[in-house]
Amino acid sequence: DRATNPSDLDRSLLEIRSSLVAEHGEPFDFYQDSIKPIWQPPTQAGVGESPDVTRRAWIIRGANVAGRNLVPKWLDEGFCSVGWGQVGEIPAGAGRDEITQLVASTFPDNSPNQVGASAGNLHRFLSQVSIDDLVVTVDGSNVYLGTVTSDPYWQVTDFPGEGRRRDVDWHNADTPTQRQNLSSRAIEALNAR
Repeated sequence: DRATNPSDLDRSLLEIRSSLVAEHGEPFDFYQDSIKPIWQPPTQAGVGESPDVTRRAWIIRGANVAGRNLVPKWLDEGFCSVGWGQVGEIPAGAGRDEITQLVASTFPDNSPNQVGASAGNLHRFLSQVSIDDLVVTVDGSNVYLGTVTSDPYWQVTDFPGEGRRRDVDWHNADTPTQRQNLSSRAIEALNAR
C-alpha cells in the first residue's frame, strides 16, 4: 500500500509532477491556476466544507525581511506587508499564473522552485487573505495577533518589503503573547517555514 510507504508516495508524486511538467512546462507549481482544479476541485456549499467557515488565520513574517525588522512599524502604523516590491504593483484579481510570470520576468536568475514559492506567497497575500481574517506575526518571543481590515494595496516606499500591504487591527500590540505560552501545535506552526 503506497499510503504506508513514504518513499513510494514520493515516487508517485514525482511521476505525477514529471508528467504534468511535460504537458504544462516549467516553471511548474501544483497551485497554478490551470493545475489546481485537477487535484482540488472547487468545493460546493455543503460538500466538503462548511459555508459558515470563512475566517482563516495566516502567519505573515516580518521580523527579518532582507535584514530589517518590520514588525514594530506594522504595529505602530496598523498594517502588514509582503515583499517582492521589485515586481511592482500587481493588478487586483491577478491569477497565480500571471503572478508567476511577473515574478519570473523580474527575477530571471531564480530557480523555478524559487519563482513558484514567491508567486505562491504573493498570490495568497493578494487573493486568499480576506478582510476579517486573522494575522499572526512573531518578533523574537513576542507573538502578535491582528485582524485584516482592508483589501491589499500598493504603496510606494523606499524598502521593497513594505509596499504590498493590508491594513491590520493589531489586538495585542502593547501586550504580546509569549511564544512559550502557546500550545505545542501553535509553536510548531510558527516554527514551520
